[in-house]
Amino acid sequence: MNVEEKNESKIIESLIKALGDPYWQVRTNAAEVLGKLGHADPQLLTMVIDSLIKAIGDYNSSSVRASAAEALGNLAEAEPQLLTLIVDSLIKALSDQEWGVRDCAAEALGNLAETLVKLGHADQQLLTQVTESLIKALEDEESDVRASAVEALGKIIEKK
Repeated sequence: MNVEEKNESKIIESLIKALGDPYWQVRTNAAEVLGKLGHADPQLLTMVIDSLIKAIGDYNSSSVRASAAEALGNLAEAEPQLLTLIVDSLIKALSDQEWGVRDCAAEALGNLAETLVKLGHADQQLLTQVTESLIKALEDEESDVRASAVEALGKIIEKK
């Protein structure tokens, strides 16, 4: 491991640790930054994804859950088994009690699906799961969630 890789590893480990900070703003910012690390070493990316999936369960802050959902939607280049975990977590987030989290989850699913289709990596079963979940989100009580679901479905259909 060279110096650059060691630094990247230290930074990522520090950001993951920041997801446990007592202040929601720190946890939210950490999730946002971690969502930009799709280029990271596969082993580090696995740690990032695992940490963000746990952050979706941060019931102390809907802002953290929403940021974690959004971040996961930016990590479409992950390993196939990790993509399944990401999709499952985002689909679960579509049922969150806070509409802002559901909204971010719908957007994230659209971004994830769009990237997968564009890269030609779309697992049809996974894409079907995403599509069905977004169609169900069209029945959400909150108009912003429904609007995000429409946009997400549009991203999927435009890329086919």
